[in-house]
Amino acid sequence: MEEKSMKKLVIDDLPGDTVEELLKYIYTDSSHNVELFSQTLLAASDRYKLPGLKHHCEKHLGEIMNPLNVSDILLLSENYSCKELKRSALTYCGENHSYIIKDSKWKTMEKENPQLFAEAVALVAPESCDKHAECLKKGGNRYEVEKSSKGSVGGRKKSYVRKL
Repeated sequence: MEEKSMKKLVIDDLPGDTVEELLKYIYTDSSHNVELFSQTLLAASDRYKLPGLKHHCEKHLGEIMNPLNVSDILLLSENYSCKELKRSALTYCGENHSYIIKDSKWKTMEKENPQLFAEAVALVAPESCDKHAECLKKGGNRYEVEKSSKGSVGGRKKSYVRKL
């Protein structure tokens, strides 16, 4: 009598807790911990063609978008073909450009995906911002550049820096 060999699927490029959530979704068609693993589950749902889980992750990422994570969300949306999430992130950039600062995450995007970076910067730097190109060259916040380049107003420097 011949034994049937069992085939195994080895997933070694995802964290164990993400694989556990992925399997829960596959068996139950629901995921209660998307908020904890949304980025890695998005990658897994794209790879394993699970559109329901992918949509759930996209929805959660859209809900938690803020000035500090919008660059990460833009990269994720581009890497995993999430058109609606990308549109939401770009809209967020346009509506909240006053609070977005070019940090190391934006520099990563600029290197990894210059086209996406240019698309986002076009929304972050409205035409009224004539100092943004200079700001990008210096790697700083455009409000810092404006603050340092403006003259005194009534004996004091006028500050354009906005706090988060």
